[in-house]
Amino acid sequence: MKKKIIYEIIAFLFFIALVFGVPIIINECYLKNDGYLTVWDGTDVFAYYASVLSFMGTVTLGIVTVWQNKKSIDINDKLLNLETKSKIGYFIPQHRIKNNNTGVPIIYTHDFERKGITVLGTGNDIINVNKAVVNVNGRVFEDNYRIFVTTADEFRELNIPVELTDDERQLDEIPITLKIYMENSKKYQYIQILELNFKKEPNNHYSLTAFNSNITDDNSQKGA
Repeated sequence: MKKKIIYEIIAFLFFIALVFGVPIIINECYLKNDGYLTVWDGTDVFAYYASVLSFMGTVTLGIVTVWQNKKSIDINDKLLNLETKSKIGYFIPQHRIKNNNTGVPIIYTHDFERKGITVLGTGNDIINVNKAVVNVNGRVFEDNYRIFVTTADEFRELNIPVELTDDERQLDEIPITLKIYMENSKKYQYIQILELNFKKEPNNHYSLTAFNSNITDDNSQKGA
């Protein structure tokens, strides 16, 4: 901060010397009328110096204008980027449903064999799902999608297939990570990572015991 102040003071003193000092020097040189004699007089020199100052001012103004335009473009890009990311949809794992008779929420059990993992779209925008990468207890596979999911009550369910091996079916708890590649209505591409833990229930159903969610930019799509 101190260096910046020093540079500003030096620039101000240089400007003062340039504007007021040089004309005084020119005037003194022609006042004494000795030394190197020229075919032009003091008036011509002052006119030339004024033209030089005008040119320097024009160039400086042009540089400042370009710099300001660049700053304005950068600010507009940042605001556009914020607006693009301001509305996104995301998924939460289905974890409870209402009993049709009593209306009381009950635990939802995921049927991996029939429906896979059921997730629900939520947030404040539509979701275009492109791909889901599934990690089951360290075993990774993926499914490609072209699915449109809303975040309203209708058409917001997505079932991600999960095929368990015979060894995995014997486990009482199964950690599963979902990496879902998505796009919002403004073409912003992002990834949601869902870390899920399931507990085995009767009839080969699984209940959700814990989950964590994180959303990041889809950098793999940049420049594509």
